[in-house]
Amino acid sequence: MRRLTPREKLIFGICTITGVIYFGYNFVYKPIENRKQLLNSTVTTQMRHLQKDLRLMQDNPSEDDQYAQLAEYYKQKNSNEQVMSAMIADIQAVTNQMSLKISDLKPQKDKTTGLFTQFSVSLTLDSSFSDMIKLLAALQNTPHNLDVDEVSFEKGSSRVNDLLRVRLSLSKPYLAKEEVK
Repeated sequence: MRRLTPREKLIFGICTITGVIYFGYNFVYKPIENRKQLLNSTVTTQMRHLQKDLRLMQDNPSEDDQYAQLAEYYKQKNSNEQVMSAMIADIQAVTNQMSLKISDLKPQKDKTTGLFTQFSVSLTLDSSFSDMIKLLAALQNTPHNLDVDEVSFEKGSSRVNDLLRVRLSLSKPYLAKEEVK
């Protein structure tokens, strides 16, 4: 093999440098630049989404505020006896308003589990099916918000065919009252 002349060495060096620059530009710099542009556009898009979400969060009350309102609604403010008597008074007021007669009304023992105290009442009344559905709807909706734990229907008195004897177990949970130490 013959040795290269200085002119050939110069041309070879220039070609090598040009090749390295070409491959470096096309296979290293361009992909990095494209990736950089892609990341910049992704960051910009995410920033717009975050700004939109931030505006939405500032416009709406926070979930903590909503939970605080619910906690305040279900917080037990009176003694257990007062809560139970208020619950019985609510039930009697609704049944009197609907002209229904309660034949048996028994408060149940309150149950405290963890943070909640469950107050429940069992009652028996004679009523038509449609009146019973209206009563249940009235007791389950605002402002009473009672839970129906148990319902049983029996055939009513023999002299009146369209009445049913209905036994209900109604309850309402409250956040347990904090003990004063």
